[in-house]
Amino acid sequence: MPNQGSDRDRQGTISSKSPKVSVIIPSYNCDRYLPEAIVSVLHQSYQNYEIIVIDDGSTDNTSAAIEPYLAKIRYIYQDNQGTAIARNHGIDLATGELIAFLDADDIFLPHKLKEQVAIFKQNPDLGIVNSGYRIIKENGEVVMDIERWQEIPDLTPEVWLIHKPILPSAMMFRREWFEQVGGFQQQFFPCEDIELTLRMAIKGCKSAWLTKVTVCYRQRDRSATSLNSSQVLLHNRSAEAMQDYFFTQKELPESIRQLEAKSRFYFYTWLAWLCYQTDLLPQMAQYLAKSASHTPLSSAEIIVNWINTFDSCAKVYACEFDAYKLGNLDKWQQAIASLQASSTIPTFPLPKVSVIIPSYNCDRYLPEAIDSVLRQTYKNYEIIVIDDGSTDNTSAAIKPYLAKIRYVYQDNQGVSAARNCGLALAEGELIAFLDADDLFLPDKLQQQVAVFEQHPDLAIVNSGYHVIQEDGEVVMDVERWHEIPDLTPEVWLLHKPVLPSVMMFRKEWLERVGGFDPRFSSSEDVEVVLRMVIQGCKAAWLTQITTCYRRHNHSVTWKKTLRQVENSELMQDYFFSRQDLPASLRQLEYRSRFYFYSWLAWLCYQGGLLSQMVDYLAKSRNYAPFPSAEIIVNWINTFESCARMYACKFDAYELGNLKQWQQAIDSLKALPIFNSYAQEIAKLQQLLTANPDPSEIELYAQVYLELGEKMRAQRDLDRAIICLRQAVELVPDRADYHHSLGMALEERYDLNSALAAYQRAIRLNPDEPTFRHSCDLLLKQQQDWQEVLDYCQKMQKVKGNQPKILMIFPFPPYPLQQGGAAIRMFEQIKYFGRRYHLTVVCFIFQEADRVLRSQLEQYCHRAFLLKPGKPMSPYTKERHQQLYFLQTWNMWKTLEQLSLIDFDLVSFEFIFSTVYYPLFSGRLTVLNEHNIESRLLQSCTQLGDRELISNLSRDVDAVKPFVNAEREAKLLREYENQTWKKFALRTVVSQIDKLELDRLCVTGKTLIVKNGIDTQAILPVDNCNAKKILFMGTMSYFPNIDAVFYFVSEILPLVRQYSDSRFCIAGREPPEKILNLSQSDPSIEIIADPQDMSQVACQCQMTVVPLRAGSGTRIKILHSLAMGIPVVSTSLGAEGLDVVSGEHLLIGDRPQEFAQAILAIQANANLRTKLSTNGRKLVETKYDWEHIFAQYENWVEKNL
Repeated sequence: MPNQGSDRDRQGTISSKSPKVSVIIPSYNCDRYLPEAIVSVLHQSYQNYEIIVIDDGSTDNTSAAIEPYLAKIRYIYQDNQGTAIARNHGIDLATGELIAFLDADDIFLPHKLKEQVAIFKQNPDLGIVNSGYRIIKENGEVVMDIERWQEIPDLTPEVWLIHKPILPSAMMFRREWFEQVGGFQQQFFPCEDIELTLRMAIKGCKSAWLTKVTVCYRQRDRSATSLNSSQVLLHNRSAEAMQDYFFTQKELPESIRQLEAKSRFYFYTWLAWLCYQTDLLPQMAQYLAKSASHTPLSSAEIIVNWINTFDSCAKVYACEFDAYKLGNLDKWQQAIASLQASSTIPTFPLPKVSVIIPSYNCDRYLPEAIDSVLRQTYKNYEIIVIDDGSTDNTSAAIKPYLAKIRYVYQDNQGVSAARNCGLALAEGELIAFLDADDLFLPDKLQQQVAVFEQHPDLAIVNSGYHVIQEDGEVVMDVERWHEIPDLTPEVWLLHKPVLPSVMMFRKEWLERVGGFDPRFSSSEDVEVVLRMVIQGCKAAWLTQITTCYRRHNHSVTWKKTLRQVENSELMQDYFFSRQDLPASLRQLEYRSRFYFYSWLAWLCYQGGLLSQMVDYLAKSRNYAPFPSAEIIVNWINTFESCARMYACKFDAYELGNLKQWQQAIDSLKALPIFNSYAQEIAKLQQLLTANPDPSEIELYAQVYLELGEKMRAQRDLDRAIICLRQAVELVPDRADYHHSLGMALEERYDLNSALAAYQRAIRLNPDEPTFRHSCDLLLKQQQDWQEVLDYCQKMQKVKGNQPKILMIFPFPPYPLQQGGAAIRMFEQIKYFGRRYHLTVVCFIFQEADRVLRSQLEQYCHRAFLLKPGKPMSPYTKERHQQLYFLQTWNMWKTLEQLSLIDFDLVSFEFIFSTVYYPLFSGRLTVLNEHNIESRLLQSCTQLGDRELISNLSRDVDAVKPFVNAEREAKLLREYENQTWKKFALRTVVSQIDKLELDRLCVTGKTLIVKNGIDTQAILPVDNCNAKKILFMGTMSYFPNIDAVFYFVSEILPLVRQYSDSRFCIAGREPPEKILNLSQSDPSIEIIADPQDMSQVACQCQMTVVPLRAGSGTRIKILHSLAMGIPVVSTSLGAEGLDVVSGEHLLIGDRPQEFAQAILAIQANANLRTKLSTNGRKLVETKYDWEHIFAQYENWVEKNL
């Protein structure tokens, strides 16, 4: 054994930068891994460190393994004494201000030291900086990343005690804290790291997260999950001794001591899981029994917590866990039976009222709320407190009440889940919710119960409330029964008098409708009441004040205004999409939406979101059934009413002076068509105030009909529908009026309303075939829409670990003959569809393409194909054409419905699909850019042949964006600059495109995901005797059209001076001008829509890519290389590909150079062979789709 124990001065060259980090590596028989651990430190981007290796009596080849590193480390050998002593020895030798431990089989990531040191520099009072870690297998294969800051963002003493997020290799310590509290204690091995951290925490050591993964933690036989049964028993005994010792300390703070029961409950459950993991099932049952003895929870709650803890431990240690398998174990069933047998059976009758108090970080108010229930004059109740993952002192705040309440702690899931949890536990016939910051007045329960007893058919009893300030001072009383005395379905819909704390519900009704829906956070209470109402639930007022509603800045309503507004809007849309909505409520949709959007505008105004206020006032305006002056009056009245209801200040004069308010007012007069009709409508309104004859009413209706039709032609469907509804209301027996309204509603994708209008037209005039034809076409759309609804309903019930991905494509990703974009999109679907639960949504542009669905669904779970409907707004010159025409009502409504599914990732293809980004702004999103589209348009402005573009655009829709390429490029560039930065990840196909996006985006990440080719499907062709020159590509794509004309006019004549080569153009949808080339020159061959490009290529000696405009990279080149066909390209055509001219292809940027390259290939067989061989080898090694998408998937896996 080398005698290194006295060599205290051996260390590498240390940078003079401060502070120094001492990296301490304790090692015992780790010769296999230790060199890799040392190298991971030597590769750190932070250089002011020393490495101290403490060899704890190894008997393997450790001394030989570290021989190459002795000049760069301090190596100390000691007799085997255990990890704690080894670490302490390293601390004694350390000269650094900061200490980083590295277990010998773990690996630091390159920026570990730099990034943790930076946190210490920013926060000099910190003693510990924690981080995430990557679990790897013994061979280094990545298993998963652990990022515990997601669930426990604050490293308080309470968090260290309950959750124990401790892995020494992931942490960094300030050395002075070891000097203050001492080092590791070997008697608590292998929990000495937990004990030390807890000792530091209770002494006042402050900690913080570096919210990054910094270390690879190797799972092997030394990890807790890989211990054998005897080691686990030893581990658990040591852990119990450590826990007992901790709680016997006299200096333990009271706040920590109060958590002893909760800590022991979760601690023993963790030990039970370790026993379960190593098949020590009798010991598992014993530890579960110990766990149950330290909690006031009910049997059902204990079981739920046990299962959740087992599941959580399995995730942290990257182990498999099957709850069903656990449930079938005898020892588990024995533990459950023992638990149930020890439960006390109540000897008193079930409570009449269950008071459910959901709470999140309300330690300040919760005791007062509980006291207000305990003081009730009505006594037949139970109190259920659902702690929704609080991180404050809630557990201490409720400790005095534990004998009088049922307390359930759950991970933070939101108030809907908390209320539903309370409902599941409730034993009462009636349910009274109480938000944790509100208060019941003493006779609240007694008086509401009395109303229920008098009216057994009631499901809801509502009441009034005091608005109180944070300190409890009463601000005002809200008694809404004065303005809305009858709680009819119409009143619930239009006025929404919903505040859970002031209401009481019959439990059976909440169970009947399925409880609260977590999707509609902040509006879940309104939504559940509306759901009850449409099923016939009856409600009544108790015309008394029963509750104090606390208005304070910590309230959800005010903390996250924009989120509440967005969720409320989603709830409203979902409500009106219901198939079971009664006609009486559906008729109120426009009136409801007017007041609803006005309320959302007020919320935005109150939250200081003035631009959003303008947006919601505009939406409100589109549903107003009255003229501008009345709209303004209603807006002001709504703002004033909302301010009164929430006890907020409101100054109409101040509002009127806001430029955003004035902007909203100006918008009422914005459209010239409305202005041109305003005077005529005003005159007719005056006539109608008298006793008009039918002809005057008919005239008035015709004016509205004409205006509505003109608005429809301008694609201003919201306004069109308002006018057409007015026409129908005035003259309800005109079938053509109903048909016009139905067409506008169908274009807006309000299919149920449209169907009702068509059916009304048919009843009025059954002989008109147009009406039936419209109805038949609509029914087909309804079938598609119903499939979307059914899929969403099904997916909301699906539970499982497989991540769900939604991919949105602006173009069909199939068939592959469409060209490079379709190939890339399709290969992406194939790759991710094999690994994830994949849903695909795309546009198609002809009815025949509906058959593509069956092709796509071979590779994904579900595909929705839509023909573009009507754009969502009138066109203006400030809108980029493709963005405008691809933002349609039918796609918006479809994706809005799909947004109800909890997709883990939403992927947008091309910038054009991002018009639907607002529907998924709260999700993890990716934008896949095939090109920089604005640069593509800009490059076309330099081609010069404007007449060609103009002529082509008359026949080829895909060319239309290039007609005004300069203007469209400018508009698109502005949109790109605003949009790119919204995405967590942007993928591009070349380094050039990445540099462009990195320059413009300071947030998110840009990743190169190259274009590729399926080298298994596309094989080299036999073209030994071929002579033709081939151009292949989608021929409706303007850069390809330009390339062909450029080649025919400027390059091919130069080639033909020396060769009589035939030129073959193969691709989809060639326009007439391309087809005419073969008529003027018989040596030019056009193959339209080829089914197999390899068959075409067999007859061709080479392919040409004479592109002069474009962006991204060309799959057509990779396709040619895969087939072993030599390629001649411009530099632009080959841009972004790892090709070398003369090795893989030939480059020619001027006509003469391009022609010479063609002639060289024709004349030189060796050159042809060289290019063919090298090209094929290149795509096999660098451009296979499986390899390309694997890098992309790594990012996806890391971020899901």
